[in-house]
Amino acid sequence: MLDVVWQSLEWPGLEHVLWSEAGGLNAKGEAVHLLPDGSVRLTYRVEATAGARPTVVEVEAESDATQSIRLIAAPDGTWSDASGEAMPALDGCVDVDISTSPLTNTLPVRRLALAPGETADIDAVYIDVPSLNVSVHAQRYTCLFIEDERSGYRYESGSFTADLVVDSRGLVIDYVGLWRRVPTATTAGAVQ
Repeated sequence: MLDVVWQSLEWPGLEHVLWSEAGGLNAKGEAVHLLPDGSVRLTYRVEATAGARPTVVEVEAESDATQSIRLIAAPDGTWSDASGEAMPALDGCVDVDISTSPLTNTLPVRRLALAPGETADIDAVYIDVPSLNVSVHAQRYTCLFIEDERSGYRYESGSFTADLVVDSRGLVIDYVGLWRRVPTATTAGAVQ
């Protein structure tokens, strides 16, 4: 189990994730953010295959009200909610993006396995925090470099563009201007 902590650079906030690669990719996260519209406490769980395809995503956001959502992705690319109701608007999406979390960049970075200079366009299930409204967002990842234990990527979605540096697991070290990983006991010896 890997202990990962990110500090937000855009708004006051911290995110803590327990990351495991036993039997697939699994993350349990908790965050507290002071967003421009108010504070939010976020908890989530993301389960994915060893090939970095999400299978279950659960998110709870507590602000003025508490919202929660559970999404299930089937191997055929279809999605359903917690009650098993089909969500055809999400069909074909392979990735998920929790709007305030750098963790969800890990899945496409790992799954795409881009070489320097390569670009891939994806459709992601986008979960807005704190409303937990779900939509589909077109996203683009471009690999900028791979060296030693680090890789760099450019992330684009609509008019938003940001560069990020990840470790050998695909976990964000530096999401330029937005997030920076804080060394913990389990990441202190890893490349930061």
